Amino acid sequence: MKIIGTIFILFSSLTLAANEIPMVKNDSLDIHIEKKNPKLFYDSLQIKASRHRFTRLLYGWMIRMPKKDVDKESLSYEYYQSFENKTIGSITIKSLEVFGPDLNDTSKTTGIWIEKLANKLHTKSDLYVIRKNLWIKEGQSLDANLMMDNERLL
Repeated sequence: MKIIGTIFILFSSLTLAANEIPMVKNDSLDIHIEKKNPKLFYDSLQIKASRHRFTRLLYGWMIRMPKKDVDKESLSYEYYQSFENKTIGSITIKSLEVFGPDLNDTSKTTGIWIEKLANKLHTKSDLYVIRKNLWIKEGQSLDANLMMDNERLL
């Protein structure tokens, strides 16, 4: 009798213990992973960093705002599109320094000695090579696609 009672208590305790053990079931629950907005994180980090001079300096040194993506190809196409079907009167090729001038302001120069040195060491492209690789000619009507492709080639 004692043996049967002991076995009964043992089995009942095993079933009670089994109820407390979480079982891993293979079911089809959808798990939704919530993507957090990184802008909120960086904004809160900037607010917290602005409280002290050292952390403000550290934040400014370590965290950079991403540059806006600009599709240069579409900007180039839109620019050339405004001149579509107009006749090309003349073509002037101007050789610029590598450092200093900008395409919008070619009169700008540099005052930094290393940029001046780099400009002197750099060899400029020969103008006849550029003229030879132009796909457009004077007197021709302008095609925006052709100009964009020629810009990319040069």
